[in-house]
Amino acid sequence: MIEVPQTEDYGKNAAKARGEDYPCVVCGRAVKYGSSTGHVVHLGNGGGYLLLPTEVDPAASDYLGLYPLGGNCLKKHPELRPYVVAR
Repeated sequence: MIEVPQTEDYGKNAAKARGEDYPCVVCGRAVKYGSSTGHVVHLGNGGGYLLLPTEVDPAASDYLGLYPLGGNCLKKHPELRPYVVAR
């Protein structure tokens, strides 16, 4: 488990995501869910932490599911690579 390294602009950026776009868990910029430029990660512990695939307990009350991580954020935070779910 690792804390999500959210940017200061997360809230402002996330407010702009609409329709088929979902906010990146790090920067809040719109990511087309399922796009080749985005990745997905498991959010847990109420949403502030990324879970390794081996740490996921879908029955846990603090597990939130899969959320997008933008490709640029993954490049900026290579330490998050083990948390990306293969699709």
